[in-house]
Amino acid sequence: MKVSVIVPYFNEEKYIRKNVESLLSQSYPSDLCQIILINDGSTDNTALILEEYQFPDHFEVIHHKTNLSCAAARNSGLSRALGEIIIFLGGDMEVPSNYVQSHVKIHKHSEIAGVVGRLLPSPNIKMDKFQKYLYYGKRGAERFGNMNDIPFETFLLSNSSVKAEVIRSAGIIDENLSSYGGSELEFAYRLYKTTNKRFIFSENIFAIHHGQRTFEQSLTANYEYGKNNLAKLYEINPNLVTIATKKFNKGWRKTLGAIFLTRWIKFFTNWLYRISPYPISNLWIRTLLLENLLRGYRQSQAHI
Repeated sequence: MKVSVIVPYFNEEKYIRKNVESLLSQSYPSDLCQIILINDGSTDNTALILEEYQFPDHFEVIHHKTNLSCAAARNSGLSRALGEIIIFLGGDMEVPSNYVQSHVKIHKHSEIAGVVGRLLPSPNIKMDKFQKYLYYGKRGAERFGNMNDIPFETFLLSNSSVKAEVIRSAGIIDENLSSYGGSELEFAYRLYKTTNKRFIFSENIFAIHHGQRTFEQSLTANYEYGKNNLAKLYEINPNLVTIATKKFNKGWRKTLGAIFLTRWIKFFTNWLYRISPYPISNLWIRTLLLENLLRGYRQSQAHI
């Protein structure tokens, strides 16, 4: 089976060599593998590092003159992709030599439309409470178990693959949802709507994640998600907004979300997060992430 691997980069000078070297070391036959690397207008040394390599013929490098968005970079890759299987990989990830082969093995089953793999933390990532939440908190697709069906909201594009025929039916990624959050959710929704084939999680496919996002950076990203994309998602399909927030809206967290958050309550929640041991801290992480998401949304509606 012919495979296309799409890897977007923006300012990945710290980790791009690990990513590229692991792709150069793939055991899958090169005549059946197309690897598309997209530099999305990086302002660091990403472009210069890519130029250091004498890539073999099955590699293709695309340079955007300016930073367009991860969605736009992936679409640039899709416009060149020739494979029957499309693999989406993050630019700060390192993969084993059998990575492409592992995707192909699953896609040989005709009932499979897509698969998501595991993300493992790099040994260099400091394992604080938030990193443990990200990597060991049984979140997302991993909650549903190996080779089991997963809902569309867990189908993320940083370590996954989809049959090309499904993408052709669903269309490209929505570039209007260009900032963090939203584009993958909406894209996955369309993928699922266009086929009755299965989307699954595989614990045998994995990537090592080198990029570390702090809790504070994630709070800011969720605020930007709410500010820039939540209203757009609502216009596309109100159910997508429900899906985007449902993982937080359970039991007491729903009640807390309703009163959210006067400054002193927010301060108190932050304090509870700081003093709570893992995994109890996960409760407060989810609460604070939701608060920032909704606060960003309220900010986007303030001028209306």
